[in-house]
Amino acid sequence: MSRYKKEFLAYLSRRECGFFIFIYDREIVENKNSRFYGVKINLACDERELNDILSKCVSINFFGEKSVKKGLEKGYIHPDSIIEIDGIPCAIFIQTSR
Repeated sequence: MSRYKKEFLAYLSRRECGFFIFIYDREIVENKNSRFYGVKINLACDERELNDILSKCVSINFFGEKSVKKGLEKGYIHPDSIIEIDGIPCAIFIQTSR
């Protein structure tokens, strides 16, 4: 049996106005042919942990199919806001009020 790996990798940063996060599907960060290979990461999380973190963020950058799907499911992004970078779906959420 293979070892369980958390499916999302992220870079979480605390700023004066709140938390900023860049959330990636694990596959795109670990794929040596991906534009996102080797990006700065300081957090690995599963879906439950990701839900807790996202609720505290004022800016969320989603990269990858699973990450973007999570943003859609939780209402952070609209389908029309999704773009592709090298075939990878991406979207950004910015909180406008607290």
